[in-house]
Amino acid sequence: MKIHRHIAIIFLLTSLVLEAAGCAASAAKMRMEDIRDTITQFNQHIRWKRCHMAAPMVVPLEQGAFMEKCDELVEDLGIRELSIYSVILSEENTKATARMRFVYYQLPSNNLIKKSATTVWVKNGTTWQLKGGIGAFYDELFSDFKLEEEGLTPANTPENAPKENDL
Repeated sequence: MKIHRHIAIIFLLTSLVLEAAGCAASAAKMRMEDIRDTITQFNQHIRWKRCHMAAPMVVPLEQGAFMEKCDELVEDLGIRELSIYSVILSEENTKATARMRFVYYQLPSNNLIKKSATTVWVKNGTTWQLKGGIGAFYDELFSDFKLEEEGLTPANTPENAPKENDL
């Protein structure tokens, strides 16, 4: 009788541990989906020239300057394709670095430009907000963005991103 009780207790504890591990993995997946969805939504707003909808997704201190630059930039910008190929979340889940590839043109030229970009996102309460970016057209949107402050080194900047045939 005691053996059956011990087996039942061990079985119960094992299932609780496995359930907790599953919940932790599920929560991590949800956090990653949350930031990827935010980045995709921001990029779609830029793609379709909706700066007024993208602005709230930028940190408050940068929103005014962002709006001025964005309205001017997207007037002649046409994004044909965009893809996120990596998102790295901080352990605290308060900061994320995303690397993307864009195919776009800038009028009056109709030549397609393929470039990578790295953006830094910070968690503000329950929402993610863009703090800055480099590469592609982000250079013009965030000309004062500091690489060193964000921990971006030459090894993880757009120039060193995977090449077209690496993706």
